[in-house]
Formats: sequence, C-alpha cells, structure tokens
Amino acid sequence: MKAVLLLIQIVSKSLALKKDRKRAGEYWKMITIDKDNKQITAAACVRCPDPFFQRGEDVLEKVGCCSYSPVFTLFEIKKMADRDKNFFYETIYKHPEAIVSSYSIKIEAEVNPAFEKVNTSSMLPMEKEDTKLSYSTCQFFVSNQGCGLPSGYKTSVCRSFICCTVEESLSKERKEEMNDWIFYIQEEVKAFNRSHEQKLKSKGWTLQEQPSMVVDYLKSLPDM
Repeated sequence: MKAVLLLIQIVSKSLALKKDRKRAGEYWKMITIDKDNKQITAAACVRCPDPFFQRGEDVLEKVGCCSYSPVFTLFEIKKMADRDKNFFYETIYKHPEAIVSSYSIKIEAEVNPAFEKVNTSSMLPMEKEDTKLSYSTCQFFVSNQGCGLPSGYKTSVCRSFICCTVEESLSKERKEEMNDWIFYIQEEVKAFNRSHEQKLKSKGWTLQEQPSMVVDYLKSLPDM
C-alpha cells in the first residue's frame, strides 16, 4: 500500500512539473545578462521546475536555488563598506545565523521544522544534505519576490548560477556567452579575494578578531 501511495505521489509531482514547464513556455529560453550589476538572471526562476530544486513537501513555498547558505567574501564586504557599513555590521556580521571565518561570513539558511520529521537514518551524508536543502530557504529570500539583497551585495554564486534545466534550453551561442560571463564574474571575485586576503594576513587582521580594521581597510581601496 505504501509503495502504491509513493508511486502516486511521484507521478503527481512529475505531472505538476510538466505543467510548470509548459506554462513557462519560451521563458525557459530566456536569460538576462545584467552587465551593470554583473549578474545573470533567468525568467523561469519564478516558477523553478528544475528537478533538483523541488521542495521536500508541496506545502513549502518554491524558492528554487535560494535554498543555499550564502557566503559573503571580502569582495562583497568591500561593496558594503563603500555603500553602507551599517548594513554590513547589522545585517551580515551580527546576523544570528552568521558563521564568521577569517575572511568570509556564511549565513546559514533557515531549515523548515518539517525536516526534523524526515527519517534520514539510512541516508548517505550527501543524500541527507540534499534532502535538508529541499527544506531550506536563504535568510535573504523574500516571498513572491526572490532575493532581497541589493544587487551589489549578492555573492558571486548568486550572481552567476544558472540551473541545468535553464542551461540546457539555451542555444549554443547564448550558452557560450553565459559561460564567458560566469567565468568573468567568478574570476574577478577570486582575484580580489586572493590579493587582499594575503595583505590582511600580513597585517594579522581577520574578521573574527579585528572586523572594524578589515572593513576600514577595504573601504580605503579604490571604488569598484
């Protein structure tokens, strides 16, 4: 009986996903490359029928890839230091779910309490994490809107990630253009972080011990 019910649930979810894909129509072939904010967005994200990013239970709001825990690096902190230091301290550094490392800050996603009722005893660690992800929501996700962060404060992952379902729908030319931008976005951040982590290490300053000195150092750099 349980097997039959499970099969019915799987078939029902599959049919629902097909309907979502049909409603999305040409949206699946649309991505926007925002050159001013150096980010890539997809029109299909509002309904996200990508199989990997489906929710653990149908009653949970769809959030697509906004289920991850963002990691803010020196690159993003530099932008916050330039525009609004108070935002950095109050919204990021002092966030109750912040995990502060030497040169980055991770904000743990909110996990829906329903996950605690899921039997994960027989799951492999990666399978358990994937299941947990389906019950998770980024702390900065805004219902029926998406990311609530200013574009300039988004992480490089959030600015460049496009799911497989959308990527597979793109033309060869559009996919190449997208991949070029993904490489550029990520390399810009990596280069900045490598350079300034080394300089901060030489001074003996970290976000854990001397956050104000790190922020002032970043603010003293030329605007980006």
